[in-house]
Amino acid sequence: MAMVALYVDDFFVFCDDDSIKNDLYNELNRNFRVKLLGPVENCLGIKVVRDREAGTLTLSQAQYIRQLITRFGLKNARPAKTPMEVCLKLQKEKTCQSSLPYRQLIGGLMYAAVYSSRYCIFME
Repeated sequence: MAMVALYVDDFFVFCDDDSIKNDLYNELNRNFRVKLLGPVENCLGIKVVRDREAGTLTLSQAQYIRQLITRFGLKNARPAKTPMEVCLKLQKEKTCQSSLPYRQLIGGLMYAAVYSSRYCIFME
């Protein structure tokens, strides 16, 4: 049995039988231009490390998160117990004073959170 995961123009084949995997590759290659890139190492910002001896598969988004930190200029950000100042009085303003593109940053963080949990559920 083989399982194929497809995302846009990339696909991954999960199979424990090389003859089935090779037959699938040959069949796909008859109709499409297929290039074998070997075992997956990085997919959609997720680093994949497989240890066959230990029987483990480790997924990491550390590099993706480091790229987010660099992209949004947050390398020198300090950790905080709360996301806002304590006792801050908010005032209504018509314009935002920050140059940080919050929507893009939140989107990147949501990608890391949502897709990590989906992949982990898939791998169980």
